[in-house]
Amino acid sequence: MTAFLYPGPVVFVVRGSARGQFAKQIERFTEARVFTCKPKAEVRKRDRWKTLDEYLTDPAVIRPTVVVGWESLTEWAERLVDMGPVTVIFDEIHRARSSKRIRAVSTPGAPLDVTFAANDNRATAAFRLSRAAARRFATSATPIENVPKDLWAQYDLIRPGEFGPYRLFAERYCDRKPGPFVGFDDKGASHSAELARRLNTMRHKVDSAITHATLPPRCRESIYLSPAEQDKPGPGFASEIKAAAKRGSSAILECKLAEAATRKRSWILD
Repeated sequence: MTAFLYPGPVVFVVRGSARGQFAKQIERFTEARVFTCKPKAEVRKRDRWKTLDEYLTDPAVIRPTVVVGWESLTEWAERLVDMGPVTVIFDEIHRARSSKRIRAVSTPGAPLDVTFAANDNRATAAFRLSRAAARRFATSATPIENVPKDLWAQYDLIRPGEFGPYRLFAERYCDRKPGPFVGFDDKGASHSAELARRLNTMRHKVDSAITHATLPPRCRESIYLSPAEQDKPGPGFASEIKAAAKRGSSAILECKLAEAATRKRSWILD
């Protein structure tokens, strides 16, 4: 709710399968009209706005509020940056824990002439979006304290530049040293007490016992997964359905339900 205390566009970066759920919750508890960033294949005729341009030019939209999935952030990052977001909320920010935002590119015919280019990944897209905003928030329920190397990219999104470049962070807090064969080993930990003190100034940690005691009772909500978000069905269902046809319609229904369940396994595990 604090995102709506200041004027200006707001962007929520969430799990792709939770886009619709987030949009409904925002419209339920605020007066904002939400635009959900969808792949072109998922845009429907009944959608009020087919494109982001239509949404931003609608006079009924007082405060632009956009929900985008992590999975499609690289496709939408440029348009969202151009929109000039004031506040960005990164839900499940551990999805952007990669520190590899740039890559070395050698010039053909001149192997010693190397330049650097931005990676086309969600970490780089999140980096660009965070720099375009004035206010940044992040949430995560995934334990990350035991992997210091994953912390830099996440905290650099909400407090840009506070830890410096990744190399310095890794040398100070990840026990960075030459690897056994090539490159560097940055999977260790060093100066952990100092890092914990610094992180306590920028994060708010809530134990699960407190959240369970203060949040309202859990509710059941239906979530629609579009065909593009589903997996391929598990193997062997064609023969199973053919065999079930001899046992009647109930057997066919059971097989089809089982097949539908396998299409959603990635979302369930996630």
